Amino acid sequence: MSVNATETPASHFNSNSHQAWMYAHITTMLMAWIFCMPAALMLESRRPTGSFLAKCFFLLFDITGMVCGIAYRILAPDLCPGNAHQPLGWIVSLVAALWIVLSIIRSREAGNGKDGKMCDVSVMSTVNGDYLEHGRERDGVGSLELYGYQDRSCEKSLRGDEDDDRCNKDEDRRLMESPRTTEGWPSGVNAKILGCRIVQYIRLVLMATVLPLGFAAIVSGLAIWFGIFRSRHIFYGLAHCIKGGIFFFYGLLTFARYLGAFADVGWAWNVRPAHSRKGVVPSAEFTESFVICAYGASNVFLEHLNATRWTHVDLEHVSITVLFFGGGLLGMVLESSWVKRDSTSPPSNPRPALTILLLGAMMSMHHQSSHLSAALHAQWGTLLCGFAFARAATYILLHLWLVPAFPGKPFTEVVAAFCLVLGCLLMMLSARDCVEAMDGFGLESMTVSAIGAGVVALVLAWEATVIGLRRCGSQSS
Repeated sequence: MSVNATETPASHFNSNSHQAWMYAHITTMLMAWIFCMPAALMLESRRPTGSFLAKCFFLLFDITGMVCGIAYRILAPDLCPGNAHQPLGWIVSLVAALWIVLSIIRSREAGNGKDGKMCDVSVMSTVNGDYLEHGRERDGVGSLELYGYQDRSCEKSLRGDEDDDRCNKDEDRRLMESPRTTEGWPSGVNAKILGCRIVQYIRLVLMATVLPLGFAAIVSGLAIWFGIFRSRHIFYGLAHCIKGGIFFFYGLLTFARYLGAFADVGWAWNVRPAHSRKGVVPSAEFTESFVICAYGASNVFLEHLNATRWTHVDLEHVSITVLFFGGGLLGMVLESSWVKRDSTSPPSNPRPALTILLLGAMMSMHHQSSHLSAALHAQWGTLLCGFAFARAATYILLHLWLVPAFPGKPFTEVVAAFCLVLGCLLMMLSARDCVEAMDGFGLESMTVSAIGAGVVALVLAWEATVIGLRRCGSQSS
């Protein structure tokens, strides 16, 4: 069914002006941010050559996409003046370029020999003068090395646990024997090493933020393309996209944990590493609770900003954010040291899953003005309930069947991750402007959910692929 131009505001999607430039811009940007950037991040420390090639392809696609976007903006009429996508796109591209430059500088210093090694060891090993032991999981992808931490002097000892332990002990002895000043820094540290350490931390911050920024740029670009979230309706979009984006990455993190990532910092499902970073990296359940609490605290009145008076719908939205704030706060308290005494036991904090279960149950019954909107809310509410039930099944499996020899991978987490990612995608699509656009195209909720399920399956398959490539690089090392 075609869209009636008299009922739908003009947008770049239904415009016939220079569409080739727009399609080229969309294609190249999706190639850069969905395929090249995740591959470059995952292969950063394990396969430098592969990471360098991924960065080169990213720059090629990103620059081409910017050129196509500029050409389209010059040739086509501006149907969304003053939109946020253009400045956000420039900022995201600059952040990615800065990370690539710092990564190349780090690789060159590491290849030069001693100075590169000193920089790598100092960043990983000393924080305020205290050595942080770094364990390596047997079957997982370490989060320290996932973000670029790698001890070059210990690189050859990755073939066996005994060699790895010997390397850690030698490094402990070397750092303890080095003289220190009153500030806790090694006496031989000069301005160059200190500067290298600062650059390393900046690079890690950029690595941790570049993908969420890219996700925000893609979502804002799609909003501009379809001509939705105009004027004060942007608050509807922000409420749904921030909520959906947070839990979208929450689902990707859940799937990464199933694949073995972050096991070296205690995020494995059934066992902590021999050399844990307790006190530095919080538990996975604490992180989940913190994300839930932060969302509830920061989005209490976001959707109401578009309204002039309070309605029962606004009260429902506020009650949901209060639920998230209180539920996340309770989850963090349950993970604190004065409540959770045994830090070596398997995860058993049900509060994050319970909060999402309550959200899903309430959204399944949330009153909506159209049948399509009500169906979409019911679908993603049911999917969030599915995540909660799968997480409960994970806890039951861990307490009935424990295998402490290696980081476990409960199969129920695959179901949990899929339900969470798909549910959050449908959550973003259930915003008022999105529903009106889908109504205009004559789409049904079943069609939207089927397409969304296919997209989520492809996203998780690509995530498993890049983590698998990284693991192959670890074994070949």
